[in-house]
Amino acid sequence: MANLVNVLNTIRANASAEYRERVPEATQTNLVEVGNPIINYEVIGNEFLSELVNRIALTIVNSRVAQNPLSVLKKGSIPLGQDVQDIFVNMAKGEVFDKDSMDLLKNYTPDVKSVYYRVNRRDKYPVTVSYEMLKNAFTSYENLEKLLNGIVNSLYSGDNYDEYLMMKNLVVSAVYNGVVKCEKEAPTDEATGKAFVKKLRTLSGLFKFPSAKFNKYKTYAEEKGLSNPTNVVTWCPIDSQILLIKSEILSSIDVDVLASAFNMSRADFIGRVVEVDSFDDSDKIQAIICDEAFFQVWDNLTTLRTFENADNLTRKYILHRWETLAVSPFANAVCLLSDLDSPTKITAQDISLTAGESKQIELDFEPKTDVVDKSVTFSTEDTDIISVNKNGMVTALAEG
Repeated sequence: MANLVNVLNTIRANASAEYRERVPEATQTNLVEVGNPIINYEVIGNEFLSELVNRIALTIVNSRVAQNPLSVLKKGSIPLGQDVQDIFVNMAKGEVFDKDSMDLLKNYTPDVKSVYYRVNRRDKYPVTVSYEMLKNAFTSYENLEKLLNGIVNSLYSGDNYDEYLMMKNLVVSAVYNGVVKCEKEAPTDEATGKAFVKKLRTLSGLFKFPSAKFNKYKTYAEEKGLSNPTNVVTWCPIDSQILLIKSEILSSIDVDVLASAFNMSRADFIGRVVEVDSFDDSDKIQAIICDEAFFQVWDNLTTLRTFENADNLTRKYILHRWETLAVSPFANAVCLLSDLDSPTKITAQDISLTAGESKQIELDFEPKTDVVDKSVTFSTEDTDIISVNKNGMVTALAEG
C-alpha cells in the first residue's frame, strides 16, 4: 500500500498546477478523495493516465515485468529507416621481401566483407483502460494495484517476452540454416558432464586464436550469392565470449569447475553466462558459446501512442516496438547439441582408378548443415579388387 501511495504522490509532484490543486496528497486512508477528481474531471484523468502509463507504472512495478534475460546482448539503438552494416576486413597476406621489387606503386585492395541487417520486427501491444476500470481502481489500493499490473503486464511484459523468444529463435534458425557451427556434446551423467565442460574449455581456448574454423561466413556468402565468398579469419578473447546455456544443464554442472575451465573467477564467469529455459521444442540445443558480436539486435523504434474514444469512454494505449534481429556470420560461435539428425540423402562422387591408385571418396550430405550426422562406415564386397579404409580412402588392387 505504501508503495502505491508513493506512486500517487509522485504523479502529483510531477503534474500541472491544476492537478495539484484538485487532487489531494495521497495517504493510506484517503484513496477515494484522491480518485474523485481523477474520475470526474476529464483533463485530470487524462493527465493521471498519461503519467501513469508513460513513466510511473513501468518504474514502480518493474520487478513484476517479465524480463528478457538475453537483452544484455542487444547492441543499442539506430534511427528508423537505417540498415545495420556489419563490416569485416580480412587479414592482409604477407609477401616475401624482394629487394628488386617494383611494386611500390601497386595497389593492394583490402579484403573487405560486408553484411546488411534490416528491420524485421514490427510489433504493437495495445491495452484499453475504460472509465469503469478507472472508477473501480480507486475503491481500494488492491484494485489500483490490479490496474497498474494489468497495464504493465499487457504492454511491457508482452514486449519483453516476445523479444526473448525471437532472440532464442535466432540461435535455432542459425543452427538449422547452417550458419553456425554445431557439435554433438551433452551431459547426461558424471562422465559426459566432464566431457561437456572439457568441450567448452577447449572451444573457449581455440576462440582466442585466429582461425576460419568457428565462423560460417563462407557458407553464408555462398547461400546468399555474395561476391567473393571466401573464408574470414576471426578470433575472440575470453572477455568477449558469451555462454548461453539451458538452466537444466547449468544446474547439473559445478559452476566453480566451469568458471575455472574458462580461467575466470566465479563472479566474472557468471557475468558471461546467460541462462535460458530452452531454445526450442526439440530441446536439442544445449548451449552456444559465441563472440558477443554474434548477436546483432538493435532497437529501431519504441513509442507509446494514445487514442481516446469519447464514444465509449475508453482510452487505448499502444506500445510500438520495431527491431532489427540478426546474427553475424563473421563472429565465432559453436552450438552444442544433444543429438544429430540423420541425413535425408547421401551422394558419393564417382571415381575411377587404375591398379595401385588411391583416391578419397567425397560425400555430399543433405541437408548441408552441421545438424546432420556425417559419420559413415565404409566397406567393400570386392576385397580382391579394391580396399577402403575407415576414412573413405579407396585403393585399386586390381582391374575390375
